[in-house]
Amino acid sequence: DTLGHHIGDLLLQKLALRMREALRDSDTIARLGGDEFAILMPTIEDAQHAALATKKLLTLLEIPLLLEEHSLTIGASIGIALFPEHGNDKGTLMRRADMAMYSAKRTHSGYAIYHLSLDQQSPEERSLIEELHRACEHNKFVLYFKPQIAAHTGKVETIEALLHWQHPGRGLLMPSQFISTAEKCGLINPISLWVLQEAANQCRRWQQLGFDIPVNISLSDHYLQDPGMPHSILKVWENSGIDSACLELEISESAIVEDPVYLSSVIQRLHNMGVRIVIGAYGSAPSSLIYLHDLPIYRIKIDTSLISNVADNDSFALLQTTIKLAQDMGHTVIAEGAENAEIQKRLAAQGNAKVRHYHVTEPLAAADLLIYLLKTQQPSA
Repeated sequence: DTLGHHIGDLLLQKLALRMREALRDSDTIARLGGDEFAILMPTIEDAQHAALATKKLLTLLEIPLLLEEHSLTIGASIGIALFPEHGNDKGTLMRRADMAMYSAKRTHSGYAIYHLSLDQQSPEERSLIEELHRACEHNKFVLYFKPQIAAHTGKVETIEALLHWQHPGRGLLMPSQFISTAEKCGLINPISLWVLQEAANQCRRWQQLGFDIPVNISLSDHYLQDPGMPHSILKVWENSGIDSACLELEISESAIVEDPVYLSSVIQRLHNMGVRIVIGAYGSAPSSLIYLHDLPIYRIKIDTSLISNVADNDSFALLQTTIKLAQDMGHTVIAEGAENAEIQKRLAAQGNAKVRHYHVTEPLAAADLLIYLLKTQQPSA
């Protein structure tokens, strides 16, 4: 997707040839569509032999591929279903191999063999997974936007992009209603890439109308583990024609705590590319302070839980300490969840650069946000 159809076709061709190297003459390999392949091994004796063949295949796939001037490292997630233990017909075997593949994606284990617990999804969850696949294929997602406003000026300084799904039967769904399922079934990466590209395109449209306002995008913890993510972001800039400073990428504090070494390297690489990194939900995991100290963080968002009780003096003292720690590290601070004037007043006294005003506007479609900007902001010349 990011390098163009020509490179994509070459990649599929070379992958097919490489996979044949790991197979026997009696085996059959077929491309099902997109980047999905199926392999039929009629002489496999048991699960142990299937696992050995799969490990050989994964090892071959991990060797970098040279495609014209590009050197690409490709990973795979493989699901295994055995006949007759896991099914007596091709439909059941394919479905259960597919479920095992999603399990491998979710656990980052490389491969998984079907087991009964995988089939204990509710009919609703299975239906949601199928609908998510169709939504990805037919572009049924939409971005809504919420302005982040500086408390001391009333000026929109950042616009937060919020993913929604225009579901055919249930209407407009919030991220909390489908993101975890997208992560489980391995769709979060293509969805995240769509969000990045759509937000960049929208940012360019606002710039053309005189509103030079960066867009904030919250990245899934799963997408952060994708080694191709930084390169995909470079392609997003190229496709949209915007500057790197036009996008702020938000990483949750908990993600850094869970994998500090890897994410520190990712953050440094993104910073070197010119990306502005925002840490979200700050204060929810105090043990992360040691990791944040030396990272090139552009801005920190205080967690909503620390904001909502600032009327209580003890809670406000904790908030003051958290803000001071962030500012002592040289970071600008945003307050999340400032929903009334009293909270905003107390926060403004702490010198916060921004307060997000929930009562000013709910998330808006792109066209409605433009109307809001035209009414409240002065376009640049």
